[in-house]
Amino acid sequence: MKFVKIICLCTLISLPGCRGYFAGHTGDMTQLVVGDGIIDPLQGTIKFDTRLPGLGFTCSGLMETVLNLYAFGGIGNKLSGKFNCTDGRKGTAQLAVIEVGEAKGTGTDDCGNVYHIYSAIDEETIDELKNEYTEKIKASGRNFIDKCDAKGGMPEHFDPII
Repeated sequence: MKFVKIICLCTLISLPGCRGYFAGHTGDMTQLVVGDGIIDPLQGTIKFDTRLPGLGFTCSGLMETVLNLYAFGGIGNKLSGKFNCTDGRKGTAQLAVIEVGEAKGTGTDDCGNVYHIYSAIDEETIDELKNEYTEKIKASGRNFIDKCDAKGGMPEHFDPII
């Protein structure tokens, strides 16, 4: 696996525009977050798209390197960025490179929802995390309470009598 990451890293350096993948969950572990993006190590950026399956909106953004340690594989580098969602929410996100081809971090939208994100250039790693997070979310037995919905009051279709 490390050999594959090193080969991918070499490819990243010579061919900007490698695909990266995201898996994560909300801060209360009640909703899955998935996505992908284009990593450009020469520019120090990640252009990404994420979604919360079943909620009907997507988010897109750009992360840029804010701390570059010039270490092998970028380990220790930090990225920061902003995102906009199709439902109108906006937010910020931060990632830290923890291994060659892998990073983790958090995001927060303007309503106060928190998202924990793991990013990797190895899609299998992300698929394993998606499965792990999905099982934990199911085991929690709780539903995601979107703070953006709470700010606007109850949805128009809500009727406590029905």
